[in-house]
Amino acid sequence: MKKTLLALALAAASCATPQFTNQTALSSAYMLRGQDLSGGKPVVQDTLVATSGPVSVIAFGNYNTQSRRTDEADLTLNYDVTVGDRLRLSPNLAYLTFPNTPLHHRTELAVKATLDETYSLNIVQDLDNKEGFRRGTYVEAGAKKQFDFLGLHPVADIAAGWENHFLSNQTGFRHLDGGIGVPFSLLERKVGDKMESIITLTPGIRRTFSLNDKAANDQLYGGLTLEIKF
Repeated sequence: MKKTLLALALAAASCATPQFTNQTALSSAYMLRGQDLSGGKPVVQDTLVATSGPVSVIAFGNYNTQSRRTDEADLTLNYDVTVGDRLRLSPNLAYLTFPNTPLHHRTELAVKATLDETYSLNIVQDLDNKEGFRRGTYVEAGAKKQFDFLGLHPVADIAAGWENHFLSNQTGFRHLDGGIGVPFSLLERKVGDKMESIITLTPGIRRTFSLNDKAANDQLYGGLTLEIKF
């Protein structure tokens, strides 16, 4: 599956000249689907996105500053389909690896629906799961909104996660996650009649609330993200 996904990603990226976006983030913790994967310790994350038309290839890596090792490296192939003026469907196939950890590599198939660039529903199925369709499923409903405040443009988001997957042995709504970030454009370029930021620095803060008394995964964390388009 890894070789198949890599071949599809390379083929998709070579169809036309892709647009690249790189995000480098320093965060005080790493929370994935309501689970603390860094032990509350700082991490450095890098995400490289190559986009060609509706196709995107996404590479992600997480570096744990405590162990001084990379403990996650993922590759995702995504395809965006616009339905009418308001809805976007984004089926994607991801290969997740967790080097230097006891977690096993996973292959996941997902479909994300986004309405008005504000509301979203993401359904993920673990293809490596052997315990039936319900086991290995993650569902997340979220909302995102940008505001104007004192000349700034903060972006706030919130999400609720229903889970029964490899990071959790229980089923149900397990966590709420919310955050706010304030993007600052450091460099812009003109695209058509508009100006587009090509270097953006975003400080942000997030809070994850566990909905399960047995899981001590409540976490308040924050960081900085540097985004460069080229």
